[in-house]
Amino acid sequence: MTEIKSTICLIANIQGYTLLVFKDCHGYQIDAIAPNGDRYCHGEIFYSAASAEAKGREWIEDLRDENEE
Repeated sequence: MTEIKSTICLIANIQGYTLLVFKDCHGYQIDAIAPNGDRYCHGEIFYSAASAEAKGREWIEDLRDENEE
């Protein structure tokens, strides 16, 4: 099995959700952790940490709206 190394670029708390931006051999990716501990993987690859963070902040707003219903 091949090991994929990742580097954490950003950990941010956004209204109770944790945004994680990390870089691996594919590029920059984002995950979110909800206040209840559920983990969400976005799945899109970004070419900069800044673009991943911007999308992550928008995505968390959408997750919050979905989980409040």
